[in-house]
Amino acid sequence: MLKDFLKDYGILLTSSMTMLATLVALFKEWIISKIFSPKLNVYEDTGFIANESGMESDDSNKDIDNYSYEIKIKNRGRGICKDVQLYIESLQLKNESDAKFHNIELENLPPIQNKTKLPIVNIPEFGRPVSYELIRISNPNNTNRGITWGEDKKAQLKIGNFILPSDAIGGEYRIIFCVYSETAKMQKFSLNLNWKGVWENDKEKFLNNRISISLETLK
Repeated sequence: MLKDFLKDYGILLTSSMTMLATLVALFKEWIISKIFSPKLNVYEDTGFIANESGMESDDSNKDIDNYSYEIKIKNRGRGICKDVQLYIESLQLKNESDAKFHNIELENLPPIQNKTKLPIVNIPEFGRPVSYELIRISNPNNTNRGITWGEDKKAQLKIGNFILPSDAIGGEYRIIFCVYSETAKMQKFSLNLNWKGVWENDKEKFLNNRISISLETLK
């Protein structure tokens, strides 16, 4: 009886091992891709920051050259994120006179350069995150970059590598970005920016009262 039991147990064990080996062979690539694949992760750096020009303003405070907003992209998986590129997919605006958002046309924009001026990068496993400036609002009084409306100058708004036209300064913006990589799943995220187009040299007032922004990772 014991002999028969051991025989049956051996057959059952052999069948189970065979089935397990078959399952591993079938799902090997899927298992490896889930455990060992690179993974793009996008997150906010420090929020908006004020960059001083070094010049003194009329009230003896340091003049602000621009306000900028940066994000970082990190590889939180295994392996290398190869040929990482960041693009603007869509840009929408709703100003005070609009009932709904409307699209702003983007014409074949190249990849956005990172802070080291590279449009395409590799991000290794455990590597340092890569920084990108996505929003820059420039002081119209410091350079000739201001947009003239009659006698007034409006600050320049740059989103990624796209400078907005004069009729698109001020309002609520919805921007969708895409991060591509040869070896990692594409990552999309959105920025919701609310700014009425008013420049303010007082950085506390500007950052606390004049502008707001939020980042959301998209599925």
